[in-house]
Amino acid sequence: MNLSRNILSLLFIVALFGCKLPETPAEKNLKTWSKGDKEVLVRKCMEGFSFNDENGPKIAEQFCDCSVQKAMEALTFEKYISVAENGMEDQSIVLAPIIKDCKDQLDKDLAAYNKVTK
Repeated sequence: MNLSRNILSLLFIVALFGCKLPETPAEKNLKTWSKGDKEVLVRKCMEGFSFNDENGPKIAEQFCDCSVQKAMEALTFEKYISVAENGMEDQSIVLAPIIKDCKDQLDKDLAAYNKVTK
């Protein structure tokens, strides 16, 4: 997990907004999230990380779970789809303030992790 903060943020944004959910918009109510959406988004977010040891997945999962939860609370599914269709810069503008607390915690966790592994 020796990735810079900017790369981690970019990977998360790609994972969160770049993934396909199991249902197409035509098959579901666009105003609400389904039960499986969070699970899919956390799993996709986790795929954006690489790990050097057993502690890495725990740190990444905490970040992904927090970030996905915050995004789901802040955005309707319809807004999520709309943002996902935009470019990375627009996605970053929308997502960065939503997941700020999660990212701050990730930075602290990574600093502690890197201190222990040096």
